[in-house]
Amino acid sequence: MRFRTKDLQEFFKNKINWVKVARELTEKAFETIYEDGYLEVDILPNRFSDAGNIYGLAKEISLITGNKIKEEKFKIKEINKKFSDFIKIS
Repeated sequence: MRFRTKDLQEFFKNKINWVKVARELTEKAFETIYEDGYLEVDILPNRFSDAGNIYGLAKEISLITGNKIKEEKFKIKEINKKFSDFIKIS
């Protein structure tokens, strides 16, 4: 799979050396090639469920390199309406 490093960088606090990341991923987890701002990662079928998406790969990079992932902060707005305001069962 191809992952754009610009998108992956948004998950990290510090600047990432992608050549080094590609080398470390190849040594420890997946065959990886860094070329023209993209990581080409050969993810095995048994690892596709946890590393086959951009967030999963970012977590893998974080574990291998020691770079922390930014904490995502979500704002949840609660509403004071009942289900009966939206659904009517007859």
